[in-house]
Amino acid sequence: MTRPRLKVSSAKVWICSPKRARLIMEGLREEMEPMLEEIQPFLEDEMLPFMQGMADMMDDITAYHPPERLPNGDIIIRRRDDAPDLPEIGEGGEVEL
Repeated sequence: MTRPRLKVSSAKVWICSPKRARLIMEGLREEMEPMLEEIQPFLEDEMLPFMQGMADMMDDITAYHPPERLPNGDIIIRRRDDAPDLPEIGEGGEVEL
């Protein structure tokens, strides 16, 4: 038999059994499903190409600092000083791997 775990959230203490946790997660999934279906075209058409472009430019995300927003609204992502060297970029933006 699995013992319930004691959870502390803010000033409240409550018991969270695996069955109760599963029911909570199922309820959240059911509530969020219509919203996720609604935003799926945006995620596929806009966010996925953006994220793929970022992944192509950023060899290893751990080689970068978190993004910063400048006073003018620009967002920059700085490469860490201890990051490995990048490959040289040739004419036309080609990189030899």
